[in-house]
Amino acid sequence: MSEPRANSAPKIAADPNDVAGYRRPGGRPRGEGSGSGRGMNALLVVLIAGLAGAGWFIATQHQQLAKAEASLTQADRRLAVLEERLQEVLGRHLRVVALLRHPNTPGAAMAASIWFRYERAVASCSDRARTSRNFVRAPERLPAS
Repeated sequence: MSEPRANSAPKIAADPNDVAGYRRPGGRPRGEGSGSGRGMNALLVVLIAGLAGAGWFIATQHQQLAKAEASLTQADRRLAVLEERLQEVLGRHLRVVALLRHPNTPGAAMAASIWFRYERAVASCSDRARTSRNFVRAPERLPAS
């Protein structure tokens, strides 16, 4: 029998980490991870964290918007009640003023006299308040004692 022929082809190693056997064209053994794979994983982690943060932010803003809308609705209701009360008070006030100004109303003269005294008292109080504010603002204007 003849001898087996010698094979000139490189050997293929059974262990992929065996450095003595066949090497890949990139020059690295198979077991080492590539840098771009790690970079992609890190990028994916950052993207997922960013999406989670954005979702949390949107949910929080939605909750705050719902609370603000509820408080706005309550404020609108309170404002409507206050407007109704104001209309009632103004209506009563205008009726009283109309009665006081009508010359045929019994007691109109006495009511007009009371109204005049009231307006004079209010004007007097505002004058006093104005002068006292002036004294407080400018103490140098006070007469020397």
